[in-house]
Amino acid sequence: MRGQRYLNKLRGLEIDSATGRILLLDADTVVLRNLAPTAAGLDGFAALVAATNRIPCKLWEELFTLAGTRPPPGRILPLITQLEDRLPKSVMREPFREAIPAHYNSGVLAVPADCRLREHWERVARLLDERYTGVDDQHDHIVRNDQPSLAVATALLREDGISVQSLPFPLHGFDLLYAAGVLEFDQTSVYHAKTFFRRDKKAAVLDPLDEVTLYRESQVPRLYPETRIERWGRSLRGRSHPRRAASILRLCARMEELTRRYVLPELS
Repeated sequence: MRGQRYLNKLRGLEIDSATGRILLLDADTVVLRNLAPTAAGLDGFAALVAATNRIPCKLWEELFTLAGTRPPPGRILPLITQLEDRLPKSVMREPFREAIPAHYNSGVLAVPADCRLREHWERVARLLDERYTGVDDQHDHIVRNDQPSLAVATALLREDGISVQSLPFPLHGFDLLYAAGVLEFDQTSVYHAKTFFRRDKKAAVLDPLDEVTLYRESQVPRLYPETRIERWGRSLRGRSHPRRAASILRLCARMEELTRRYVLPELS
């Protein structure tokens, strides 16, 4: 297919599962601690509600119709809009602020091994590819991004009798949850570092430790902006970073530790 570069994820749904469930993780996720205590109560399909939306509500309705199904009951706001009163102004706001059918981030998916998600997801992705590729930028987003096809595929799962629920924040932590103060490092089992290993695109040779540093240096000022007076006061107290950035700093320290332990030996 022309635009669906993400569909390699479907191969992860083909594995044999000894437990009857599959936990599908993006390559830029970091497992920080035992998942069992948080994941024990999960049933059916589970994923985190998407942080952003780039599609107007009317077009969402069209996607479900194209696949021969209906949107799930109820509407939901993207996480950025839900949390915007707690987020710094440096975080981009949503272009479409309306409540829309539930759609999910595919970075962490908990799935019954015997469900038809792979079948539904591929079929919907092919339909969207054929219908929308090359129409315009907004429609190209439907093809390039996996959230629209996954949203429609989960509606088809509901028709199969599979329950669909949102993952708890500890199983899909990410930068905005830390910035909003609704999740801390000590609570996080899986963290989705969405821009990790992509920061230094000009480097001829990948240096994983440099990437950790670049990730930290990009995240702290964006998520925890300071006024000039705040920076001055912090420097007087001898602090290198604002206190409220503690979770992201501890995360980066753990990422560096894991990189030294597991990544560097494989590259040497």
